[in-house]
Amino acid sequence: MRAKFFLAWLLLAGTMANAQTVVSLDAAIDNIYKEFYGVLSGKRVAVTNIESPTKRLSDDVINKLNMAFTNRSTNIDVVERRKLEAIEQEFKFQMTGMVSDDTLVSIGHFLGAQVIVTGEIKPLGSNYQFTAKVLDVETARILKMLMPVVNMTQNRLLSDFIAEDEWKYKWLYLGVFAGYGSGFGNPTFDDQIHYGIPVSLQFSDMFGIRAELQGTYFSSIFQENNFSFKAAGQFTLRPGDYDIAIFIGPFYALDLADSPSMYELNKDVLSVNSRPLPEWWFYGRKASGIGFYGGVEFGKHVKPGTFFVRADIESISGFGISAGYKNGFINRR
Repeated sequence: MRAKFFLAWLLLAGTMANAQTVVSLDAAIDNIYKEFYGVLSGKRVAVTNIESPTKRLSDDVINKLNMAFTNRSTNIDVVERRKLEAIEQEFKFQMTGMVSDDTLVSIGHFLGAQVIVTGEIKPLGSNYQFTAKVLDVETARILKMLMPVVNMTQNRLLSDFIAEDEWKYKWLYLGVFAGYGSGFGNPTFDDQIHYGIPVSLQFSDMFGIRAELQGTYFSSIFQENNFSFKAAGQFTLRPGDYDIAIFIGPFYALDLADSPSMYELNKDVLSVNSRPLPEWWFYGRKASGIGFYGGVEFGKHVKPGTFFVRADIESISGFGISAGYKNGFINRR
């Protein structure tokens, strides 16, 4: 009995020892200073390239680390922030983006630094893991590493930073759009009015799928409507406040007027230079059927969602240009 109790106690103690304590951002900075002091003391130090969900958060963390190393010790020679900013263009890198260790070592040599403090802040469940490390400029070896877990609710500043880019990290995006289209020079499909509802599911920062219900009004000849049900794969980039999406996939269009033969309906009224249009002109140009479409969207974040313009092309009715607005729902991070 005592042996079982002792074993259970050892397992519990081991679990508690391995569990990571969740701290505030300020406490994480304080721990990093204490743990790194031994390898930074007496050296010239450059703090750079803290990768995080937002540039503002990265800048704030870099500033806090610089202040901690400068104000709390006279034995650490910290490279001024403005000197690092001055060489951004020289090395064509951002201090708050993804940069390789080899590039950081080259920057350290350029600045005359002996060690570099760098790191990243990534989502970890409802918290964020701050991985900080010290690189030796001469050997590119990691001298020290610390991985505190930060609870964003314990730090108002961190919470504000995360909220700034929260619109980028949603599972579901729902929008509306309207615009104008034309039919590759076919007067049957000229003067189209498009309107629709796009729905996107974003599985990662760049990849997702989308579905659309689109209505098209053909005002030139038939003065009738069709509806399209569309599905597509989608590639998305969201640099800064901008949203760029490329999509391609199949669709099914339903002609509400059910016009079986456009040639028969139009051969006497449509002509080019007073000549009747040939039957092949209408081949595959029914307003209903299965086809493919693709397009690109360019958007700008306008709180709470994104205003966008889009250009798309489809195999039945031609091409279109439209504008719309979408918003995200359900946090993905």
